[in-house]
Amino acid sequence: MNMVDIGKYLSELRKFYKITQDELATRLGVTRQAVSKWETGTTIPDIEILMQLSEIYGISINDILKADLTKIKFQKEIVFPEEEKNTKNIFVIGCGRWGSFVAWYLDKIGHKVLLYGRKQSPNMLELVKKRKNQYLSVPESIQLTTTYEDIHTADYIIIAVGAQRLREVVLDIAERKIREKTIVLCMKGIEIETGRRLSQVASDMLEQSNHIAVWLGPGHVQEFYRGVPNCMVIDSNEELVKDELIRGFSSELIRFYYGTDMIGNEIGAAAKNVIGIAAGMLEGLDISSLKGALMARGTSEIARLIVIIFLMGRVLFKVKHIISLQKVMILSRRFIN
Repeated sequence: MNMVDIGKYLSELRKFYKITQDELATRLGVTRQAVSKWETGTTIPDIEILMQLSEIYGISINDILKADLTKIKFQKEIVFPEEEKNTKNIFVIGCGRWGSFVAWYLDKIGHKVLLYGRKQSPNMLELVKKRKNQYLSVPESIQLTTTYEDIHTADYIIIAVGAQRLREVVLDIAERKIREKTIVLCMKGIEIETGRRLSQVASDMLEQSNHIAVWLGPGHVQEFYRGVPNCMVIDSNEELVKDELIRGFSSELIRFYYGTDMIGNEIGAAAKNVIGIAAGMLEGLDISSLKGALMARGTSEIARLIVIIFLMGRVLFKVKHIISLQKVMILSRRFIN
């Protein structure tokens, strides 16, 4: 039994039926990387997987192990049924640039979306009157609201407001005794008064049965709206929550990656805009050749900042004391330099 020959056979078999690695992986309940390893001969499927492949392709396990390519041409066409979309009720808080985009995007990929904005908000008044803003048009399928009345029916609550307004919004949610909801924070920043990461602010104030996640990454609303794809990250301290969100939110427009470092992602997202501003300054000064050095040094300094804030957080947790972000920066400066 030659693993490389079996791998080539499995690869040709899959291609013959015009099945992608992702489709086969989904059908078998494994990762795409596992399928790739079989097809390159790095590993061989276990007996349970071989039985499933035998059933899918209508050939015996013995034929697979013999890697007999002559058997392929006699098989019937295989069509995998499309995976049903698991539609969720989503309550989006924040009707500005990013909040309206998040609502538009989630509606576009098949979820039921309710978009909240304050009654006096100019952004909400514009959406109610015109059902559009300077970035996009809001379809009729998105319900607009100025109350939290229906928040209890939501599967996911997504918050897309300015970072310094998060505590106010979370307090409003907490007063409604929200329980067992998934809260997704679509914003970047650090709470200035406390130096707390935004996920910490939400966790501190909400009932502990709720699940906290962050949605971070690059992208401009205008580009997304005209169909330009990009990659983003979803992270959470709970693996099942992260997995559910990525499966439910991914599409051809946005490819979500699994975050593995909440502290790094949140601090990195907050700090990277400083590097962006510096890059703009280099452009304005007509010395853009320094961008390479800026990116290299900027990445290094952000990494150091993440480590320091992590260490500071552990110390503060032990002494049950919170200091301001400004003090953290002063203390960390000596380590960065």
